[in-house]
Amino acid sequence: MDNGGSALRAHRRDGVSWLAIPAALLTIVLTLVLLEIGQQVLLPILLAVIAVYVLIETERFLASLPVLRHMPRLILRLCVLITFIALLVAFGLVIEGTLGQIAEAAPRYQANFESMFTGVAVQLGVDGETLWQSIATRVSEAVDLEVIVGFTLASAGNFGMLLFLVAIYASFLMAERHTLQEKLSRIFRAPEDAERAARVVKEINDGIGGYLATKTLLNVVVGAMSYVVMLLFGVDFALLWALIIGLLGYIPYIGSYAGVAFPVLLSLAQFGNIGTTLLLAAALTVIQLWEGNWFEPKVIGKKSNLSPFVVLVALGAWSALWGVPGAIFAVPLTSMIVIVCGAFEQTRWVPILLSQDARRVGHAAAGPGASES
Repeated sequence: MDNGGSALRAHRRDGVSWLAIPAALLTIVLTLVLLEIGQQVLLPILLAVIAVYVLIETERFLASLPVLRHMPRLILRLCVLITFIALLVAFGLVIEGTLGQIAEAAPRYQANFESMFTGVAVQLGVDGETLWQSIATRVSEAVDLEVIVGFTLASAGNFGMLLFLVAIYASFLMAERHTLQEKLSRIFRAPEDAERAARVVKEINDGIGGYLATKTLLNVVVGAMSYVVMLLFGVDFALLWALIIGLLGYIPYIGSYAGVAFPVLLSLAQFGNIGTTLLLAAALTVIQLWEGNWFEPKVIGKKSNLSPFVVLVALGAWSALWGVPGAIFAVPLTSMIVIVCGAFEQTRWVPILLSQDARRVGHAAAGPGASES
């Protein structure tokens, strides 16, 4: 018995059980497998959860305003939810209408791009028309337009169903969120376990909710500024591109720049002028640089204590797992994992390793609420 006890104690150093590391790795692998298998089911649920976080923070903000603080919270919650559903419907209608307009404008874009291409070729001393015809022939042979159109229509239909499911799930989550405390008290028999679970949930709600609400506000501001710039340049479908820029802004580091690529490439075909396209690209990029290097750090600050390297790794891992939606979920999901692991002494090493500032990681014995702000 003494040898067994000594061997068990040998695996523990400073409250960390090294036997827990293989178990944690096995849990991570199994979780990743389940996430890959259940993507179609989990994706709308996670989108709804993220939406609910933003809606709750919006409700809290509106309830703090002098004019609305006396309004019943149920009425305020219904107004926020109805507005959210209306925005989802409007977003779907914008996408549906814009796809048809892009199809109608495609011949004009092709003519503008062909004219620009042949002009540049002539300046370089190349027979532009012959070269263009050769490229167009090769592209038409390699690309099946019917397949592309069918894929686009199917994707639009799937996206519409996704928006519908998100609206339904978010509505039910908003209605049932106040019953969570009672459910936790019934799950855990020991009061201290129920209290710890409640603290973990509260820290997740406060940390992720604050981050997502603030990030949403930033994306709205950046999207609105980009929309104004594109209107000044006369870019077609500026509203759609502004929505895409704002949506991709949830992806750390590269999302907003990827969103800028869409209107910039379109302007090349729309105007057939490289100079105009470069000016548009510069104007939109300045907005992204201002938001990423000054506005976001000043507003968000230390809401996320993840190391920049960890954010990049999480971005790559979630993107490989779920594509663009995974990139959008990268920071919130990784933050949830860090908060949950920080609630237990055996897994407290996880948030310490992943944090940008280890001093802000609280002690598990004191509960998650002990972490510094």
